[in-house]
Amino acid sequence: MSRVPLCRVQRLGLPALLALTAVMLTACSGSGAKAGAPSSASSSPGPAASGQASTPGAATATVPTSSTAPAGGAAPSLATGYLGPPTTQPTQPTQPTQPTQPTQPTQPTQPARPTPGIPTTSAVCSASGLALVGTGGQGAAGTLISTFGLRNTGTGTCVLSAFPGASLVDAQGQQIGAAARRQGAAGGQVRLAPGQAASFQLALAHAGCPSSAPVSHALRVYPPGDRGSLLVPYEQPVCTTPTVTAVVASG
Repeated sequence: MSRVPLCRVQRLGLPALLALTAVMLTACSGSGAKAGAPSSASSSPGPAASGQASTPGAATATVPTSSTAPAGGAAPSLATGYLGPPTTQPTQPTQPTQPTQPTQPTQPTQPARPTPGIPTTSAVCSASGLALVGTGGQGAAGTLISTFGLRNTGTGTCVLSAFPGASLVDAQGQQIGAAARRQGAAGGQVRLAPGQAASFQLALAHAGCPSSAPVSHALRVYPPGDRGSLLVPYEQPVCTTPTVTAVVASG
């Protein structure tokens, strides 16, 4: 504080002295406040040290000026603190299921109809569906000509064509001599409905046969196209090879 020379004080009057005293006191008060400020700041960090302004008479809230951000990049919450990124992914809305289309009913298959004028293909007649019968015979010039029939005993139509196989056998079923040779034209196809029959002829020359010639016991017949056979009684001396004709429709 500056000092006033005593000589000047003595010259001033009482009013001036009081005014001067007030000025000096004011100056001393301001110097004391400035000198005390650093002490207060160094002893206790106030709002100025934390970067926040404070209002006299009000509670001061301390707000952190820096924080470490989580790895996910989310900012911490000032109220509750950082709780981390959400662990559960949001559920996607379920797409509505498309209604199943009803199955169209299957149309029934129409049976095939035969074309008018064109015969339907039939199976070949087999020995298991035929019966072999003798229908008669006649002799001329030492040759016996016998007629035989093949009758359809099945439930469906079947077909015979060309020549049957024929041979003479003994009582044990052993073939005697050679099988019959084919004679004449092959002819056409014969269709046999159930109960119908086709016929063929067997010719056997026996003129001049010795008494020691073997005698047949039966005729074995193989229907055309089949390996099965049928037997019919037929007793004749065998010294020559018989012949057989193609099957024809019976009249």
